[in-house]
Amino acid sequence: MASIYKTSQSRFYFARFSDGSGSGKRISKSTKTESKREAKRIAAEFESAARKLVAKEAVDSEIPAMIRRTVELAALESQQGRLTLQRAEELIRLMHQAANPSDTGSSFRRFAGEWLDIKEKDTAATTWRAYSDAVKAACAILGSKADGPLRQITVADMERVQTTMAETRKGKTVNYLFGAIRRILESAVQKDIITKNPAKPVKGRPLGDSIKRVEFTAEEVRLLLAHAPTPEWYGLILLGAQTGLRQGDLLRLTSDNIVAGRIQILASDTSNDVLKIPLRPESLEWLKGRTGALFPELQATRQESRPALFR
Repeated sequence: MASIYKTSQSRFYFARFSDGSGSGKRISKSTKTESKREAKRIAAEFESAARKLVAKEAVDSEIPAMIRRTVELAALESQQGRLTLQRAEELIRLMHQAANPSDTGSSFRRFAGEWLDIKEKDTAATTWRAYSDAVKAACAILGSKADGPLRQITVADMERVQTTMAETRKGKTVNYLFGAIRRILESAVQKDIITKNPAKPVKGRPLGDSIKRVEFTAEEVRLLLAHAPTPEWYGLILLGAQTGLRQGDLLRLTSDNIVAGRIQILASDTSNDVLKIPLRPESLEWLKGRTGALFPELQATRQESRPALFR
């Protein structure tokens, strides 16, 4: 156990502690403090650091032997015709881990999260949300691999991510989301975290399943309004038809956005320009007396519950 003492030659306390080797040898070192309590704390830290250093040196002395044994194993398997490319990569990973025991490698979930944090500062909110959705979907599909070393993600894993995404999404959407995953992994390559981008060889999905959207006719709008199930749906259809705004933009509207008979919103998430859209009498009549969020009930419903063709 570490102890402290004083000498007549110095106003500071000295620490006496074990060198950590188990030999019983003790070391003396000045704590550079006149406080007895502080000196005891520093002495304990000296002894703890000495023990950690001895433990690290013991591990370091084993590393060359571990690497040598791994190389000998690779040579033996090569002679026996069992050294496949996959096995060679596995042995290289073992040698790397032996030489870098504290390096567990960045995981996909962690690296993608850091990438999203950086992108959030200079990316439009709608685009960033799409990137975030892509990462969430990829993590769910990868399962435990999303939290393992990034270098263990394979092309087959990326093909599985894309295929699973395509089970519930159109080709165009899958390509857009998977494009974000490809960009994230390419960033990892540029930072030397991985040597190859496993998403790069994966080809895009065909677009034949995408739906071409056309404008509603005046008669179709009248039919939609006549069959609107709730007042909020009526207002959403009415404002959408008369302003051309997307469903997501409409759902975020509040009474504060209605100024002097116009809808006023920012032109984009990265611009301070204000877009002013005049409203027709029918829309103004529906808006009369409404305060706060204009579509609170629809905002609370899940996106999948809303008609895909009116987004």
